[in-house]
Amino acid sequence: MKKILFLAVPLLMLAFGAAANVLPPDQLLPDDTLVLITVPDYAKLHDIYNNSPQLQLWSDPAMKPFRDKFTDKLKSQFITPMEHNLGAQLDDYLTLLQGQITFALVQNGWQGDSDDSKLPALLFLIDTKDKNAQLKTDLATLKGKWVDSGRSVKTERIRNVDFSVITLSSNDVPESLKKAAGAPGDSSDSADKPADSAKGPKATVYIGQAESLLIVGNSVKVIEKVLAAMSGSDVRTLSQVPAYAANHDAMFRDAPVFGWVNAHALVEIGKHAAGGSSQSENSPVKIFSALGLDGLKTLAFDYIFTSDGAQGNFLIG
Repeated sequence: MKKILFLAVPLLMLAFGAAANVLPPDQLLPDDTLVLITVPDYAKLHDIYNNSPQLQLWSDPAMKPFRDKFTDKLKSQFITPMEHNLGAQLDDYLTLLQGQITFALVQNGWQGDSDDSKLPALLFLIDTKDKNAQLKTDLATLKGKWVDSGRSVKTERIRNVDFSVITLSSNDVPESLKKAAGAPGDSSDSADKPADSAKGPKATVYIGQAESLLIVGNSVKVIEKVLAAMSGSDVRTLSQVPAYAANHDAMFRDAPVFGWVNAHALVEIGKHAAGGSSQSENSPVKIFSALGLDGLKTLAFDYIFTSDGAQGNFLIG
């Protein structure tokens, strides 16, 4: 009996101390997901890339002048302004990238109406695996920096998980990122119209940690569905959508990078947003049909590394 207890105690300690395995993205995301782009295992992808011909080419001494110019411009125009706005150094958080990195766009009741208060939800997931303690510390540190800088930070509990809630406006986006995204710069007249710039569109962002998973999103409802899936509740997920399941079985099982688009749902939203009567000769509904978009179901891609090289696949379903 003593021997059993002697073995059981350390095993229990290991069990409680170990990070629980986070579900794959298709089992976390709700069934109304419109767009998914994911790296299922960052550590695996990192190892593959470190041994790839692409990295060998990038690291070649002959590439140094171009490499230095590119990285200096990237840092000065994008990374440094972003770090300034976030109040954090991105390099300090790179060690948190261990498992999946997932970006998703979720319909969340959106129908494409210009006057509709419902908008698609954005979701960003990072699995830190055994770095969950570091993630907790880093989030607390980041929250403290935001508060010290005068930013308003609230706390909201979603399914027993505390989320930091911050409000971002267009003024929080560096000018270089606005220009890269195609938005017109306002540096020339910002001094003349301070009131207008303050009235830019705002977005509420929720940032929290569930086990080893970092969750960043702008919809409580969508975040709640992710947490429900993690807890094993009966919630429909992307894995239960037949169109996704077919693409997953055919393309995604061993892919270190892949993406999926619910093209059918986007076409229907586009038709609804365009409006117009289907009886009209030039109605958007007839135009969509004439272009063959009514038959479009899914778009999917993957990027696979093998001993023979890298291969990208693109599927129109």
